[in-house]
Amino acid sequence: GGGGGEGADEVDGGGGGGGFDDGGGDDDGDEAAPTADEAAGGAAGAPGVVMGGSGKEGKAQRRAMLRRRKANRANLPKKPCDFQVRIHIIEARKLVGQNINPVVNVRVWDQVQPTAVKKATNRPLFDQTFYFSFHMAPREFLDKVVTFEVMNSRTLRSDSMIGTFQFDTGLCYDFEQHSIIQKWLLLTNPLDPNAGPKGYLKISCSVVGPNDEVKPHPKAVLDDNCDIESNLLRPSGVQLAPATFTIRIYRAEDVPQMDTALFEGVKKVLGVGSKKPKELVDPYVQMSFAGNKSETTTLYNNANPEFKEELKIGCKFPSMCDRIRLRLMDKDNFNRDDTVGTGYLNLSEISAPGETGFLPTFGPAWVNVYGSPREYSDMMDEYDYLNQGILEGVAYRARMLIEVTSEIGVLPETRKALPIDDSEVARVEQYFLRRRKFQLRAAFMEGTLVPESVADSPVSFELSIGNYGNELDKNVPPASSTTQPTNPVSDGEFYYYLPWTKSKPCASVTCHWEDVSGRIDALNLLINTCDRLEKSMQRVHHLQQIEAPPAETARAFIDLVDSLKKDLEDPRRQLPAPSRKNQTVTKLDFQIYAIRDQEIKAIMESAQQLRMSATDLVEAMNEVDTYLHRLRGLAFEGQNSVPDVIIWMLSNKKRVAFARIPANEVMYAHHADSTKWTEACGKNCGKPQTVYLRWPPKKDNTSPKFQVAAQLRLVIWLGQDQYASDWIRSADEGEISVYAETYENQANFLGWGKKGVSRPCWSDANGKMALEQDKFVEPEGWKWTGDWHINPESSSTFSSDSGKSEFLEDIFEYQERIPGTSWGHAKTFWGNVRADEAAGGRDEVELEEDWVWQDPEWTLDKNRACDEDGYEYTLDPSMAGYVPVERNYHLCRRRRWVRRRMRHMTEKQKKKMAKRQEKMKEGWEYSRLFSTKFHALEKKIDLVRRRRWHRKLVAQDNAAAPMFYFPDADEEEIIHRVTPRMYMNFKDSHQYQLRVYLYQARNVRSADSSGLSDPYCRVAFSRQSTRSIILKKTIMPTWDQTLIIDDIELFGDPKIVAAVPPDVTIELFDEDIIGKDEFLGRCTVKPHIRLQPNHPPPRLDWHPIKYFGKDAGELLAAFHLMLNEGDELPFAPERMAGHDDLFRVPTGIRPVMQLMRVEALCWGVRDLKRCQLLSVDKPHVAISVGGKQVTTKPIKKMKKCPNYDDPHLVFERVELPKEELYMPPLNIQVFDNRAFGRTPLVGTHSVIHMKNYKKDRFHFAPPLQQKRIEPPPVTPPPPGAATPTSHIVEIRESVGETGGEGVRSASPSASPKPQPSVDDEPLVQLSPEDQAAAAKAIEASGPATIEPTSTTASSPPAGAEGATQPAATPTGGAAKSPATGAEPAPAVATPAGEQPKSPTRPASATPSDGKLKKEVDEEERKAKFVDWWSKYYASTIIPAEGEEPDERSLDYLEKYTDRIIVYDEPLEKAFGGFNDFVDTFPIFRGKGQRDEDDEDNQAVGKFKGIFCIYPLPEDDTAEQPPLVMSNIPSSKPQECIVRIYVVKANDLQPQDPNGKNDPYLRIYLGKERLVNDKDSYIPNTLDPIFGKMFEIKANLPVEHMLKIQLMDWDLLTADDMIGQTVIDLEDRYLTKHRATCGLSMSYCIDGTNIWRDNQRPTELLEAVCGRRALRAPEYLDDSRCMVADQLYELVPDDDLVAPPEELGDMRERLALKVLHNFDLVPEHLELRPLYNPLRPNLECGKIQMWVDIFPEEKGIPRAPTNISPRKPDEYELRVIIYNVEEVPLDETSITGEQMSDIYLKGWLRDSADKKHKTDVHYRSLNGEGNFNWRWIMPFEYIPAEKQMVIKKKAHFFSWDKTEIRRPAVLQLQVWDNDFFSLDDYLGSIEFNLCNMPPPAKTARKCCQEQFGDPTVGRKPKKEYINLFESKRLQGWWPIRDIGPDGEVIHAGKLEMEVEILTKEDSELKPAGESRDDPNTNPTLDPPNRPETSFLWFTSPWKTFKFIIWRNYKWIIIGVLVLLLLVAFIALILYNVPGFSVRKLFGFQ
Repeated sequence: GGGGGEGADEVDGGGGGGGFDDGGGDDDGDEAAPTADEAAGGAAGAPGVVMGGSGKEGKAQRRAMLRRRKANRANLPKKPCDFQVRIHIIEARKLVGQNINPVVNVRVWDQVQPTAVKKATNRPLFDQTFYFSFHMAPREFLDKVVTFEVMNSRTLRSDSMIGTFQFDTGLCYDFEQHSIIQKWLLLTNPLDPNAGPKGYLKISCSVVGPNDEVKPHPKAVLDDNCDIESNLLRPSGVQLAPATFTIRIYRAEDVPQMDTALFEGVKKVLGVGSKKPKELVDPYVQMSFAGNKSETTTLYNNANPEFKEELKIGCKFPSMCDRIRLRLMDKDNFNRDDTVGTGYLNLSEISAPGETGFLPTFGPAWVNVYGSPREYSDMMDEYDYLNQGILEGVAYRARMLIEVTSEIGVLPETRKALPIDDSEVARVEQYFLRRRKFQLRAAFMEGTLVPESVADSPVSFELSIGNYGNELDKNVPPASSTTQPTNPVSDGEFYYYLPWTKSKPCASVTCHWEDVSGRIDALNLLINTCDRLEKSMQRVHHLQQIEAPPAETARAFIDLVDSLKKDLEDPRRQLPAPSRKNQTVTKLDFQIYAIRDQEIKAIMESAQQLRMSATDLVEAMNEVDTYLHRLRGLAFEGQNSVPDVIIWMLSNKKRVAFARIPANEVMYAHHADSTKWTEACGKNCGKPQTVYLRWPPKKDNTSPKFQVAAQLRLVIWLGQDQYASDWIRSADEGEISVYAETYENQANFLGWGKKGVSRPCWSDANGKMALEQDKFVEPEGWKWTGDWHINPESSSTFSSDSGKSEFLEDIFEYQERIPGTSWGHAKTFWGNVRADEAAGGRDEVELEEDWVWQDPEWTLDKNRACDEDGYEYTLDPSMAGYVPVERNYHLCRRRRWVRRRMRHMTEKQKKKMAKRQEKMKEGWEYSRLFSTKFHALEKKIDLVRRRRWHRKLVAQDNAAAPMFYFPDADEEEIIHRVTPRMYMNFKDSHQYQLRVYLYQARNVRSADSSGLSDPYCRVAFSRQSTRSIILKKTIMPTWDQTLIIDDIELFGDPKIVAAVPPDVTIELFDEDIIGKDEFLGRCTVKPHIRLQPNHPPPRLDWHPIKYFGKDAGELLAAFHLMLNEGDELPFAPERMAGHDDLFRVPTGIRPVMQLMRVEALCWGVRDLKRCQLLSVDKPHVAISVGGKQVTTKPIKKMKKCPNYDDPHLVFERVELPKEELYMPPLNIQVFDNRAFGRTPLVGTHSVIHMKNYKKDRFHFAPPLQQKRIEPPPVTPPPPGAATPTSHIVEIRESVGETGGEGVRSASPSASPKPQPSVDDEPLVQLSPEDQAAAAKAIEASGPATIEPTSTTASSPPAGAEGATQPAATPTGGAAKSPATGAEPAPAVATPAGEQPKSPTRPASATPSDGKLKKEVDEEERKAKFVDWWSKYYASTIIPAEGEEPDERSLDYLEKYTDRIIVYDEPLEKAFGGFNDFVDTFPIFRGKGQRDEDDEDNQAVGKFKGIFCIYPLPEDDTAEQPPLVMSNIPSSKPQECIVRIYVVKANDLQPQDPNGKNDPYLRIYLGKERLVNDKDSYIPNTLDPIFGKMFEIKANLPVEHMLKIQLMDWDLLTADDMIGQTVIDLEDRYLTKHRATCGLSMSYCIDGTNIWRDNQRPTELLEAVCGRRALRAPEYLDDSRCMVADQLYELVPDDDLVAPPEELGDMRERLALKVLHNFDLVPEHLELRPLYNPLRPNLECGKIQMWVDIFPEEKGIPRAPTNISPRKPDEYELRVIIYNVEEVPLDETSITGEQMSDIYLKGWLRDSADKKHKTDVHYRSLNGEGNFNWRWIMPFEYIPAEKQMVIKKKAHFFSWDKTEIRRPAVLQLQVWDNDFFSLDDYLGSIEFNLCNMPPPAKTARKCCQEQFGDPTVGRKPKKEYINLFESKRLQGWWPIRDIGPDGEVIHAGKLEMEVEILTKEDSELKPAGESRDDPNTNPTLDPPNRPETSFLWFTSPWKTFKFIIWRNYKWIIIGVLVLLLLVAFIALILYNVPGFSVRKLFGFQ
């Protein structure tokens, strides 16, 4: 729960449990949320929850993952470095929604990249890769959040959320190989948490750090039968449920001041406001988890706020994020809120996975936060960045009382802070605020290694815990927490120390903390057990290292296991069990105890089994190492509320350096018997320990100081006050004394007196408080003993030159002037460097009594930046800034005078010194001012003086801490508290002598530009230091020197010193003539203690040298500390020749030497860079070892041949150590020979581990020395019969031989003599008889080369040996392929004696044989599909057991059994580096560590060579062994033809803004670019398939480095380099594995597997035998061969590896099978990483390729292999839509009828072709639609790969078309047509044309069961059909839709016909779109639609007839009748009046 050291930056993204802000439903949406116990089964924090099972296996996996996590993160550097996140978005399934257009936004912290939008699909295939690069600190980077947002893209509106998932980068980094490979992510919508899963997203993710090896992501393969649930990124069997984290913040304490007190001072002056001091901080707590934040209420002006609030955050649980961050903030109204401090809670520490796990729980307990020093300043805080928690905090800041609980199944209603229930607050305040009184005591025994930069001012040390003991914080009560300010004293050499003699200063702090002894005791018990186990393991490892007798090592291992069991079973070391009666015990205490108890029992059981069954010591030690890691994993305590102990070094009232000590390490555990020290005590409690103080860390980590701030040896004790008396036991021989202290101050004002004193006459050391002697009152419980007495401070008796025997005195002459005048004497004419101390003159400088002048006169120092007169000029002395050139504006100048003095004591001076010592007893210290440094002797310029008075106090029974009270001089109501001083007084000391046996060092940093150093060692121990001799120009120094440090005074019991000795510090420096010596590294070692005379001497051992935390070499030394009190010390070692005062390492300690011979094969140098601005042309090599050196002859001309003509060098009779542990390094130096005899050093290399080149590596028993075994009779045995001799090896040509590995091992059955190892090929010296036999073999087979071998870690899966045997030019050949990669016409090269076979189809396959045409077509199809790519797929895609092979390789596997061996790494890595003939050593020049990972690495070339070391007989007259290296091959250049086959590249890092590349290839040989394939770039891809071969000529070794670059083509700017890989062709040519041309598995003269090599197997076998010193093979007949006394027999089986007509001669096949028994490189593919020089540590992709090398002297090579990518064929898909039924009626007409205007869309997914539409079937009232509509869809397709090739532009502005390959998927959708609004989606159907469900014959039989559903285990009714094979299908298929909850909905039935035609067939059977001409094949008639089908506004009559009339005819008729009737009546009414008048009056 601590903060400060494990910080991280702000997490701005979301996170948690699959990336949910507020959680969500479970997986199924309908199931209830899991219970708390179920959820706890997967609650592993972060990585532990992923894919974790239950039971023992699941727990073991989770524990292993947690251990791997800690190990991975522990190895990360602390400084910022490059990281890259690679994310591959593959596909999505079951996305919720209808007719959605999904797009994925990938967000990593603040970088966002979207995928392409996929139109109208619920299961999109994205197959896109994204790269995100960062440069930041690892701890900060691993907290960044990765977010996947699946959106529905909408054109005119903002995208809508479908679902999200989140995790942090640390989760991915903790997986194996830092990669999540093809996992499904469960998507949920954070805005709708209860809606359940929203779909699944399949991704791969990799986090690449510095020097990480990238695991390539597998290619996206659509698998409809994949099981999503079993590969889901979540805990196995645990539902992701909504959860709530509740963090209760009760209170905080000790919050420091954060705001200025300026306004408070103004109020005080004006007399307004409260008199009570205001607490200037406004705290609140901010909690964040997985990007979600919540805050408490701000409490203003409160340093001890009581929040009493709880914060709630919702998430999905188990969570994918691991840390809860608690940040204490200070509210600012006008500026950004300040951070007070940061603390963290790791979920992995407060929860546990598995069936017995528990949910996150914590407290109530205190969480301490750390950061910058507490002192407030109105200026900017220098260390404010430490409060963010990113770097380790240097000071305690505050503490918070919190409690964490978890609840499953609910989500918080609000994130606002809520008040805690009063009853809970009362419970916590009652039990968890109880405090116990603690005492923190420390005795400072020694303070050493103080640097000169600190030694100018008095130094004191402050001891604090929490806020107790903080001297500079005015709000803290005073305590005796600081030591007396002391002037550092020089040790006479390099360092300063604090002169604490018999009185050791002590510090005491009284503090109050909670009683957490139960937790700390358990923690200390585990830590102590781990320390003992680790110490035992170191002993076993040491015995293994020195190759001790096996019995001794085994005994030590058994003791180790027994001691571990004893530790775990010992009752005194049992973990204390928490008691439920104790109210302060939390739930977490019980859970942690249960886990620890279970794990310890498991370790005990496993250890018992290991002891009984261990056979291999290495494996057993690895198992013990796992025990140690498991125990270390238990040794944590998150609820340790006691803060760390912090020690500060104070200088000049400023904090300079610090050290943090965990409180548990010094915590005391009480034992019933107070005389015993309990096992539960901290490992350093009450024991002397060495603490190194550190400088506060800088934010940017730039220019760190190499010096140690100080080395303290001190004793610390922390325990409860009631056990404080036990602290006395740690005092050892010392006595604890307490003194009251005051200082008497005087001034020199007309004589010394009290007049003119600027401070009280009696005061404290700082002069701030008046402390008169008579005002001291005895504290309660204490009594005075004795009276006041003078006790001078110890450092006052020492001068600045104490400890030195010589000293350079200097004085400065100052002059000044007024502008326009001449120079004259300054006011301070003579002074020091700061011009602040005047002296009478240089001749008036007085020497002390024990010094005399060594130089006769003062001399002017001109060896500095000055003019010829020694002057340097400045404007004002106080401004410094001196320059050596005079300017008119300069007003001051100075020059330096120096004079050397030496220590010399005469009798007169001794008397004078005694008088001075008497005077010094007066205790006065003098100085110019009280603020400057005091000294013991009075000087003329001194104006003030002081002396210290002490009075001793004695404690009575149960006395409290003493305290004196004094009223303030100005305000009496203010009382000051003063604490007395505490000392540990020793009566006597013990004298010791330290002998440092420096023998040698290796791999030291180079400090000079030449690549070398002038190293020497500074050795510091206690208060003394010395140095070794300086060795010139070496990084492998051998000092062979003994340094003796006498008169070492140590206080304390010698037995305690022997148990915990002080550290010896060794610092390595490089001597520089100009400037300061350069630091090379530091080493700290515990010395070997000798208390008795008969104690054995120490052994030399290697000790690591560290340079700012990095490895900087090793030091071979021993350190012997001997008690020098009466017993005689060992005699002084032998003196060095010519040096009377220097000693060698004595016999008995120095390594035992023996005579050895060292042979060196200096093959040549390569790639040498310029030296001194000139190229290196004639280099020679100097090899040195053991004090001897040999040199090669110079190379005549590097450009013609970089090899040496005579490469064999021999060191005769070199004295080297017998033990390998002490073997010195071998130095390689390369010089260039230039005009006038100059030989500048080009570079160096040091071979550290010479044991790798022992004689054992070279085998001396060649098979030629074996007795000849006569072969058996020639008559072959019958098939199946046993072979009559044990030396006959049957080799069968069957399918089962390969085993899928490509290597056929032939091993004799029941053979008593092992087969000769293929590693037996050394450069050996044979006996005369064997030489004669070998000469015959070589003469018969041609010139052979015999090369040394190298020991590899493991045997490669297959291998090949480079044959140098010349071969006759083959009778058949092929034309040379051009370098552009164009493939020539295939030609078959027929070996001599064999008849050429026709490459055409055999006659048996012709139709004349009576075969059906269908069978002939099938054979033609298979022959077309069987090519190199089918062999490639058969080799790269290996099916799992029970699975079918890849469909693309089935035709090949039916015919052949040969495979290509595919390596997922470079070929040289698979075969141990190809360094069996020579090793390659980098040559370095320049500064830096010789480490490939170091940024300062300065490699300037390579040296190729090898070494052999073996002993010689001691007797000179004895017969000397022969030389090992003989028969060395010629080093002359060799012309070769090189063929580079580039197959493809994977996971390339994008260079273009669109996230893609346009890659092409460049090939360099040496510095010459031979191939630039820019015109053939492949646009817009990250995974290009090249399929190209390039043929070049190479002159080896002149042109040996083959560089293959992948470039990114750019239209307007320069092309960018994606990455490159480099291959050393020479290593492949020289290796024993024959990496020139891979060995095929069969010998074929025709077909796909035709023989590629330019030598036949028989020729290769002869060359291999000759090269390995074996007799030439003897062929008894064509099926039997004798090689190395083994008889090999070829037994043909019925199942041959290839068709008989393609196989070659039987003898060649026999020879090939024999070759398979050697470790030769097989026919292969290698996967090489690509690196960009701009980021050399980050992999930029991989390239799959292979290289063939053909020496021209062997003949013309055969035709190259054709690996051109397969070209797609043109096809035409014809789809005829006939009818649909049962389509949903989506609309309601104006007449109230349900209807739909149905039409269909169709297209090939991702195709560039348009979307096809049918016409509209209007007004379908019953869901039926009739169309008779044809679509014609042309496309390109590769039948062999079942992939459709799509070429289209990504967008309108794209320059090129992008080629992608996708499965041929036909997508159909049914729509409802709307005229005035958007069309409505009704349903869809998708068909994979290679895997189509069979149609139903009738609509009645059509149902959803025709499709299978693997997610629910439903299989289709019938097997799916490949349309490319059946050509045509017709029938009914169901239409489907996805409901809102993801369920499948029936959406109709479709009758259609689909037909596949080739381009030729389509031309023979023409057809038109829709029903256009030519309407044939078949002829489509217009659909017979009902009359009701029409568009209403285009057919008004039909609208009236079928819509209006049909529904409203009676209404219309009634209206018409009514209208007629009304008209009739109206007419009558209109005519009646007139008619009536006419009738009445008779008018006409």
